[in-house]
Amino acid sequence: MSLNSIMNSSLSGMYLARAGLQTTSHNISNAGTAGFSRQELMVGSRLGASTSYGYLGDGAEATGVRRMTDFFLVGRMRSQGARLTYYSQMDTTLYDIETVMGSVDGGGVSSAINDFFSSWNDLATPPANDVLRQSVLHSSQRLAEEFNNLATNLNNLADDLDSQIESGVGELNARLEAVAILNQQILTAEAGSSIANDLRDQRELLLGEVAALTDIDVQSRNDGTVDVIINGRAVVVRNEAELLTVRRDEGSNGEPGRFIITAGNRGQEISVGQGHISALLESRDENVLGALDSLNEVAATFIDKINELHVQGETHNGHGVMFFTGTNASNMQINTAVENDPNLIATSRDGFEGDTDLAKEIAAMSNTAFDENGNTLGNIFTGMIVDFASRSGSSQFMVESQMQVVSSLENRIESLRGVSMDEEAANMSRYQNAYDASARMVSVVQEMFDTLFQMV
Repeated sequence: MSLNSIMNSSLSGMYLARAGLQTTSHNISNAGTAGFSRQELMVGSRLGASTSYGYLGDGAEATGVRRMTDFFLVGRMRSQGARLTYYSQMDTTLYDIETVMGSVDGGGVSSAINDFFSSWNDLATPPANDVLRQSVLHSSQRLAEEFNNLATNLNNLADDLDSQIESGVGELNARLEAVAILNQQILTAEAGSSIANDLRDQRELLLGEVAALTDIDVQSRNDGTVDVIINGRAVVVRNEAELLTVRRDEGSNGEPGRFIITAGNRGQEISVGQGHISALLESRDENVLGALDSLNEVAATFIDKINELHVQGETHNGHGVMFFTGTNASNMQINTAVENDPNLIATSRDGFEGDTDLAKEIAAMSNTAFDENGNTLGNIFTGMIVDFASRSGSSQFMVESQMQVVSSLENRIESLRGVSMDEEAANMSRYQNAYDASARMVSVVQEMFDTLFQMV
């Protein structure tokens, strides 16, 4: 073994310590970088030289830089994170609906229905007069306005969700394209057999953002790229991304149609997995538009039943007229003729003064069953409020439970890939001492060379 071999072995220690310090410095610099995985220098011994008395070591070398991560945990994190965004969006929408509809004891449609029947009950108590008719008119106007306002607010919620759906699909496309670009960058960077750790971190962060929008499957290839699959359809393959488009189907009877998401040039419909976008779709179709359908059904029944009785009455102008116009909560209004002439509010079928049989029947409708379960109109609407309040409470529980699952996974992943300043400080000291020791060995070898040269 020559002095040159000792020198090379010592220099390898210095190079290795320098690489370790570089890795440590990189970790410390990226301690606050989102998605960064702590890196660790992997070290191996060089093959030694054979001598008559055995192998003598020839120093050490860096064999690679490893990302400290757990692919299984990261995959679970993507899946569970998608569930959390799904539950969170559903909870937000249910809360918004609950806020719009109001409470059982508060104002709104429920209170307006009670006031409407109460004013008819007052009118049904002889003698009927102009003041009582004005009271019926005012309570009816308020009821129509409450229906109109609630329908408008629900439609506004639906419009807001429409915008979020279109925006969400746009965000998804942007991230899918970014994953495809990173696939190409990783493929190029790793052509020389090195691992592009930082690029892989960036891609993993993007995949987490994609998973928050829609649940995905990620399949790795041997060349370092990944394929992204949504509900069985590959939307990213190596450096190519298949963008999604969103369009609204034509609804029936003037009602809003459902959204359809398609992929590829042929526009094949694709079902997005559980995540933010699917929660937006379900929130819109099942919750908001579902609530609007139920509200319209209550309003339409109310309009039909009141009109059915009121046209049977007699007034100073002859036969009774339609009390309400419109067919749903959005367009429900008091008949203009009744608004202009409150005397057209019928109280009797025969028109005799003091007879309020019709007014009594209308007032009694407050206790009339209007569905197979024996619910009154007021109870039907109150049931809607209670139903959404109950669903909102259940949804909030799901969010809280899922947050615990995600938090547990985050902690486990962070304990593995997170940067610990104490650990990096210890590594820094270790590599510095190793560098100093190797440098000292180089100095010793130089002194030995000098001694040798002096002997020649």
